[in-house]
Amino acid sequence: MHAGDKMAKTVRPKKSGDKAPIERIVDVDIKSTDENWSTYKLGDGTVIRARPVIVEAKRREGEYNAQGDPIYNLEIAVVVSAKVPKKLKQKVN
Repeated sequence: MHAGDKMAKTVRPKKSGDKAPIERIVDVDIKSTDENWSTYKLGDGTVIRARPVIVEAKRREGEYNAQGDPIYNLEIAVVVSAKVPKKLKQKVN
């Protein structure tokens, strides 16, 4: 966060005469993906590739951040692969 940035806050509209927030979770279909890999080279020569995959997306209806964007709950899995130098590998029978 940079100086002058505002912390995002959740805005919850309320029912008339009710102090409890309206919370309704709506499933949102994932229509397309562009899952790019992040690649990291480690000091021992290992190359790690990782990418997040959104498994499920839900929108919290009636809840918004400070910019007016809806709040989403995401279930995310991380796919990881490693290319390890031969000198680090254990012999397998």
